[in-house]
Amino acid sequence: MAVQKFVKKTVRLLELERQAEIEETRLLQDQVSPKELQRRGVCLLKLGVAEQSVGLYGRSLLTLRPGHAGGAKELPSHTFTPGDIVGLTPSSEARPGATQVSGVVSYVTTAAISVAFDESIDVLSLDGDALYNIVKLANDVTYKRLKRALKDLETYEHTCSSHLVQVLFGEAELSSPLTQLTFPGTTSAGAIDWCNTSLNESQREAVQFALRQRDVSVIHGPPGTGKTTAVVEIITQAVKQKLKVLATAPSNVAVDNLVERLAGYGIHAIRLGHPARLQEGIKRFSLDALLAGSDGAKIVQDVRKDMTKTLSQMRKCRGKAGEYQALRQEMKHLRKELREREEKASMEILAGADVVLATNTGASPAGPLKLLPRKHFDFVVIDECAQALEVSCWITLQYAGRCVLAGDHLQLPPTIISHKAAAQGLNVSLMERVIGLHGDQIVRMLTTQYRMHSDIMAWPSAELYKGKLVAHESVASHLLCDLPPVEENEDTALPLLLVDTTGCDLWEMDVPADQSKGNKGEADLTRTHVERLIQSGVCQEDIAVISPYNLQVELLRQHLSSKYPRLEIKSVDGFQGREKEAVVISLVRSNENREVGFLAEDRRINVAITRARRHLAVICDSETVSHHKFLSSLMGYMSTHGEVRSAHQYSNESEVTVSADYSNVPVNVHRKQASKEASGSTQTQEPKTTKNGDVTAEVKEEVQPSVDVGQMEKKETSDEPKREPLYQKQQDSEAIQNEQKAKDPTVELEQDGSIQTSESVGGIKPKRKRNRNRNKNKISQENNTLSDNNTESNQKQTITTEKDETETLTSNFVTCEHCGKELPKPNLELHTMHCKRVAELKGKLHAASAPKEKLQAAPKQPSSSQENKRRPKSRKKKQTVDEREDESDDLDALLARVVKEDHSCHYQRCKNSVATVGQFCVHCHKLYCLSHHIPEVHGCGDDAHAEARARLSKDTIVEGKLYAGSQKKLKPEKRAYLQRKLDKKLTDMEEKRQPKRPSEN
Repeated sequence: MAVQKFVKKTVRLLELERQAEIEETRLLQDQVSPKELQRRGVCLLKLGVAEQSVGLYGRSLLTLRPGHAGGAKELPSHTFTPGDIVGLTPSSEARPGATQVSGVVSYVTTAAISVAFDESIDVLSLDGDALYNIVKLANDVTYKRLKRALKDLETYEHTCSSHLVQVLFGEAELSSPLTQLTFPGTTSAGAIDWCNTSLNESQREAVQFALRQRDVSVIHGPPGTGKTTAVVEIITQAVKQKLKVLATAPSNVAVDNLVERLAGYGIHAIRLGHPARLQEGIKRFSLDALLAGSDGAKIVQDVRKDMTKTLSQMRKCRGKAGEYQALRQEMKHLRKELREREEKASMEILAGADVVLATNTGASPAGPLKLLPRKHFDFVVIDECAQALEVSCWITLQYAGRCVLAGDHLQLPPTIISHKAAAQGLNVSLMERVIGLHGDQIVRMLTTQYRMHSDIMAWPSAELYKGKLVAHESVASHLLCDLPPVEENEDTALPLLLVDTTGCDLWEMDVPADQSKGNKGEADLTRTHVERLIQSGVCQEDIAVISPYNLQVELLRQHLSSKYPRLEIKSVDGFQGREKEAVVISLVRSNENREVGFLAEDRRINVAITRARRHLAVICDSETVSHHKFLSSLMGYMSTHGEVRSAHQYSNESEVTVSADYSNVPVNVHRKQASKEASGSTQTQEPKTTKNGDVTAEVKEEVQPSVDVGQMEKKETSDEPKREPLYQKQQDSEAIQNEQKAKDPTVELEQDGSIQTSESVGGIKPKRKRNRNRNKNKISQENNTLSDNNTESNQKQTITTEKDETETLTSNFVTCEHCGKELPKPNLELHTMHCKRVAELKGKLHAASAPKEKLQAAPKQPSSSQENKRRPKSRKKKQTVDEREDESDDLDALLARVVKEDHSCHYQRCKNSVATVGQFCVHCHKLYCLSHHIPEVHGCGDDAHAEARARLSKDTIVEGKLYAGSQKKLKPEKRAYLQRKLDKKLTDMEEKRQPKRPSEN
């Protein structure tokens, strides 16, 4: 049978998953040092016991703080949160396999962490003067409950949910729906008195459908469509029908959200679970809190007072073994009495509740629900079902014969550690499998979304939801600038922004294949964009920074968390179910092999995109990610409906180094070294107009010894037949660009019609440069090829083939204020920057030729014997100068002369060739031979010293050493680490110190 087959397969896959989790934890704890574990945030070392008490409704509570006297007053950075299962170990016994005491994190502050332990653990036996380590543990309780659920499923024939089990496994037909709904106390049968009158049409249809189904119904809720609102209405209407409801979800956050919503309608709801795992505002609905306020609370309170008194006596007689054991035995009896009285009161409270809420595993029969009869519940609701393991859903489904499954199977599936188990089907959720089994006859989809701007919504709607999503009018056009404190500018008035790093050499970090990925350049760009949003008035709490990779999340936290502590930075998996006004996404992947890794998971990208309400910014290498079909569709959509910016446009605001200008970098110098300085120089100098005003004719006039190399690279990149989807909108400007080329043959055009310049800015896609080192012969050959290709006949032919397209675009033209040319609006910013650059370069050319002319015009006075010999040569030189002045407009002659001069060392009176071997100075942007490349030698010593001082002032710590004179403060966690290291060194020195022996007489 299908049930037995499912149970057998799932048991095997669960074992694989369990072994993978145990192995991961073991490797982490055995092969990684405790200090490294603390650096990763999963361990806290050398904590002292600050307080021991009875709290959390009878549980033992231990509060720990940094243990060194005079040491750090705050905990180092970590990832511990309330509800985490942790192990407590004495620091002196910290070793692989050491005995650990297991507890649950109760609360966390910057200076202390509190851990709750079961009554079976005697925390008072811990040495109050010793130091302890706490580390995150794998939860084996969950696997025990999952295995028990599978065991119970094998005997489903004897349960109240037997027919439902057969339906969900395809062994029985769906029952016919109810013809009318019955609400006790009302006169009109079938009429629904809506508790939430603001429900839209699709939500009301889904609620009615769920209440009429006899077996199973599925509520498919895409992002922002009010799925939880519909689920709460279903539960409320079921309570009106006098049905007992059990509502569960895979996470504590989702359950707490349901509790909070139901409390607003006056529903008598009880929340099961450890109080330490509940949100502060939800704890009053917990079973423990209700027990404290029940009729038997007085007796329970007396028992707790006795427990507190006994604890006090145990502290005082810790050194007396006999008396201590007697008090410990008395404490055990008091706990037993407390448990019996609480179980009796618990049964009364649970029986009187309308709705009981818990996590899927928290609804296990091993918990408080064992006190209720097995047929107590009439209706089961599982929220976020698509994120839960199917086997965890069967823990809940065994309590009733009707169920509602709510979620979105097109978002992230359950998290599986074992790749083998996931590949064999463990990550397939119950909701996804049932929809595949029964189809649309059990599904109702919510179609009106209340979260995203219509432009943000349109792409996921078209790609995943068959275009059915509709943006409610209240959110269809809302933007960041509509928020009260936010000013309107180029960032806050955009719903969609794509920051493209293609061609900027912002490669992902080279890490082992089994580790997470990171990209420092994208982290810098993300920081810059977030700072721009905050400076525009956007609150930190309204911004989310998301990345699919944990390593990138850590890099982003290092860049942003200290300055913006309220900014939320998480992985995509950790942000599912959430939303923010503005979302900035770093996709990380940028490599020459075009590998996208698990970005190929379409559902993960769907989650990331749909977290944003008013503003979505995606930072990525479009050339890399576009090699995946789904991501290529996203790039094409954002380039069409949003704004595209190159990373070069952020280079002056961020510390990221992009290869914006290679004009002064020789073949044998790495371009990253000078990219930032070169790009900065183009922004500070004033552009100079040319003689005839046609600045586009000066594209070739860049002062660089590797001009030929740049031309050859342009030739190579133009041979690529594939057109990237991100820049398809640039096709609209091909005809007019070809017309410009026909007017001025000196303008180099790529085969796709785009103007190729030395900078890649604006929305034009920068070409990726490769094979940077080339020999001179190949360079000269490519120059000849390029000059032959720039013929006027080819340009006329191109204009003829695209004449019709040009006529349709004339209404979108604007005039450049620098050169007076007409061009499409999308190209205005690119063309303006290009004009400034070309004008500046021509100014450099004239400045380079002027000193030589002056020198030749006033030669030294020769001796009388040599005057006659030199006079003809002087006339010849003067004639040459005049010819040069007459031919100053000859572009090719100017280029040839400048290239020749740049192949020589720029040091005065040095004529060594630097065409093959030379060093580039990042301060004066000139080439020098190996004898004069040192800044102090050729005159840039002051600039080099200033840069070194600035770098030293900025980077306060290098390789663990603190440099004097820095004005930057240490991070609290780094200061704590250094303090602990110093304390340990002092302690070791004290232990090694020996007292002086008395001198022998």
